[in-house]
Amino acid sequence: MSKRFDAAVKGMLEYGPSDWPALAGFPGRKAKVTDADVSTVSAASDKVLRVRGKPDWLMDINFQAGPDASVPQRVHLYNTLLVDRHGLLVRSLVVLLAPRANLTDINGVYVQQFEGEEPHLTFRYRVIRVWQLPAAQLLAGGLGTFPLAPVSDVTERDLPRVIRQMKARLDAEPRPDAKELWTATYLLMGLRYEQLLVDRLLREVVSMEESVTYQAILQEGFAKGRAEGRQEGALQESRKNLLLVGTKRLGAPGAETAAALEGIADLGRLEGLIARALEVSSWEELLESPGRFRRRRKRTP
Repeated sequence: MSKRFDAAVKGMLEYGPSDWPALAGFPGRKAKVTDADVSTVSAASDKVLRVRGKPDWLMDINFQAGPDASVPQRVHLYNTLLVDRHGLLVRSLVVLLAPRANLTDINGVYVQQFEGEEPHLTFRYRVIRVWQLPAAQLLAGGLGTFPLAPVSDVTERDLPRVIRQMKARLDAEPRPDAKELWTATYLLMGLRYEQLLVDRLLREVVSMEESVTYQAILQEGFAKGRAEGRQEGALQESRKNLLLVGTKRLGAPGAETAAALEGIADLGRLEGLIARALEVSSWEELLESPGRFRRRRKRTP
């Protein structure tokens, strides 16, 4: 997932971990955040919940704000590694935060098969498209999913009403982490609406007595935005250079390859791909992990 919304959406799972199994169709289950690290293979999921049951099981949650064709393969990898690490069954969930993340490949099924043969692997995962969720469901649900309401199935005309309803509920249910919930709301609204509109709407619902809280929300959001903006600028420059070098050497990339490149959020990997583009003969070979299907050479004693 793009780091622009990373802290906001991951924090939402901390506010109400049990709200996320409910949103995915498993209501009434107690859950807590557990270890998402699978660093033995240099990978980590966005967030993993341990859901209480007979027996307990894990929910692996991955947020996506932009297009990335590698999502199904990565989610399958995380699922397999988490089963191995924790010894529990895992349900995988992909949460698409904006329509631009809605690639046709992210359809709830990941298949591996050789041409002309039956699939030898079929992996199923759940997909939630936030912009299709009813706002009423999120406004009445747990606070862990509450900040998604403004980017759910609402029009810009409905947005002031949704924000007022959010404030009414938070006023009725005071929480010490209300600022964090508003900060997550502020950042998520930037996925869909112009920043001037977001600022105006939040100012309208925050009273003068709460102006210090609102300024803290803005400062936190702007600080994250500046840091993430610098990172995103470096990523965009590297993607641009990779496209220039790759197109000259390998020809124009197809739509799926372009989407995969757009989804790479690792600056080091992009820089490595630029160097490798001078050594390979196709985009497919470039995006394939070096040595993935090669037998490792034995070291000479």
